[in-house]
Amino acid sequence: ELLTLTTPWVRDVMELKHLDTLRSRYTTKLPKMLDVNGYLHGHFNQIKADRETEDVDAEFATGTGRISSDDPNLQNIPVRSWHPDAAVNYGNLIRLAFVPAIGKRWWKADYTAIELVIRASLAGDGPFIEEFRKEHPDPHTATAVRALKGRWDSMTSTERTRYRGLYKNVNYMIANGGGPDRLVVTSGYSVSRAEAEQLMESFYVAHPAIRKYA
Repeated sequence: ELLTLTTPWVRDVMELKHLDTLRSRYTTKLPKMLDVNGYLHGHFNQIKADRETEDVDAEFATGTGRISSDDPNLQNIPVRSWHPDAAVNYGNLIRLAFVPAIGKRWWKADYTAIELVIRASLAGDGPFIEEFRKEHPDPHTATAVRALKGRWDSMTSTERTRYRGLYKNVNYMIANGGGPDRLVVTSGYSVSRAEAEQLMESFYVAHPAIRKYA
């Protein structure tokens, strides 16, 4: 993925691979999963033991107690293109095809960054703890605002989206022991190693309790 920053043809190959994945997993398969009324019904599975006792193929079950989904996997519907700078966000176009029935709404349940909640509690990080006490916490935007200081207020919507995404990566990267090199490869954004180091250092400046705890 690092080669995409300097070698145009590698970027083209990556985009072709992404488009082929969307075609094989979604655009050719989803129409075949519709029922007689044109609706798509995914299946939700809990722990592996439940699937095995029901004498059902346990391929899609998990051994951790987390809910999984299949036919299709509704937890893995694309939200963006393979690269944020791509001209067309084909991944999001696939997601837009999923709509609830008339008069219905989507319902989403999540642990809301449980790893970050635990880390904030263990480290005694005031800003994170305060954020997670809100009714609708957004730790990634909060991190970006603190780390960028006054720059956030003057940024465009596109810039804010980019930096929120970057600091989301930084949040989890640090929580899982990653460093700048890993951030460059996995962030999904065009980031140099120098910028990755700067992002991680600005995070620690904004959250000194996390630095001390780490």
